[in-house]
Amino acid sequence: MSPVSLEPVKQWTLICGGLVAHADGVLDGSECERLMGLLETAHELDGDEYGAWIAAIGSPARLEELLEVLEPPPPELHRELLEGAWVMAIVDGVRTTEESGMIERLADRFGVEPMQLDYWREAWAVAEREFASAVAAALGYAIGGGVVVPERERGAIRDALWATPCDQTLRDQLVARAMAPVTRDDAARDVSGLARARRIAALQRCVDAVTRCADPAQARARLLDVAWATSVPAQTVERWFR
Repeated sequence: MSPVSLEPVKQWTLICGGLVAHADGVLDGSECERLMGLLETAHELDGDEYGAWIAAIGSPARLEELLEVLEPPPPELHRELLEGAWVMAIVDGVRTTEESGMIERLADRFGVEPMQLDYWREAWAVAEREFASAVAAALGYAIGGGVVVPERERGAIRDALWATPCDQTLRDQLVARAMAPVTRDDAARDVSGLARARRIAALQRCVDAVTRCADPAQARARLLDVAWATSVPAQTVERWFR
């Protein structure tokens, strides 16, 4: 595999994500799924190159080689790439010291000062909690409609929040919140606090749980209600259910 078979941002996205995923010695299902999702966006790869990158992201040794031989990414990509590595470190609900250490090592390879990295990590942690909280609120209203959610819906809610990168302790708290009464105004307030792209992503995260719940038609209508209240186009939400 030529190290230039992908544009630099995609190369470094896969390398950073792969190294963090392997850092604790355990590559679990959620990490594999995220890595494969990143690779699927590389439409310019032919079959051989795709296979070579599949092999690379499964091999810590190959990723280490690429880390050393590739030119560091330009400064304007540093934050984006390191944030992607940060998200990879929490997709399984647990951020380990080995994963945090790998993020620090990547930052050093890019030439990012430790103080700058600490500032970014604080901002990412806040954004992570806000996003997960918005997903929980939207789920709670869509499925519960302002009353306590029936226990039979817990599995769908838990799965949706499991797919939302955040600390496992926070996930447990958010499941409890989503199961409790959540009003439309509560959900709209939490979702509205996000940037537009993240509002759309938060509502999209609810689709599978809404589809699986006991009354999907009512839950879908309430999700559309939250979308309207947070300036997310209804047609965008409707497409997710087709």
